[in-house]
Amino acid sequence: MKVEFTFDNSRIEQNGYTLEDIRYTIKKMFVERNIRCISDNNILAFEDSGGKKENRLNISRHDEYKSRKQITIYSIIELTEKLAKELPWLYKCVNEIDVTDIGNKQYSLKQILDDSAKALDVAIKKK
Repeated sequence: MKVEFTFDNSRIEQNGYTLEDIRYTIKKMFVERNIRCISDNNILAFEDSGGKKENRLNISRHDEYKSRKQITIYSIIELTEKLAKELPWLYKCVNEIDVTDIGNKQYSLKQILDDSAKALDVAIKKK
């Protein structure tokens, strides 16, 4: 599974953030789930280990098993929703979130980011 983020630099600056800070925060959340960063250029891209030996952890059997599990589209959606909750302004700065699965089927998660952020905004306004 491969996940690619593209950003709108002018919108990032308009909202008082830096691209480096946004990239750092997103990378931190993905790395916590054993999804490695494979590109940090114009496109911020991540890819799961897919059970490859060189990417496995050797701490314990349980941890090794966990690191072998491939990431699913559902776990990427969950992570996108978590990003929206922790960074409610992020949807304004992301142009696109493309996810490509093993069969080269591509999904856009930008709408999920938008919907999650807007739902959170409505919930905050009701309080």
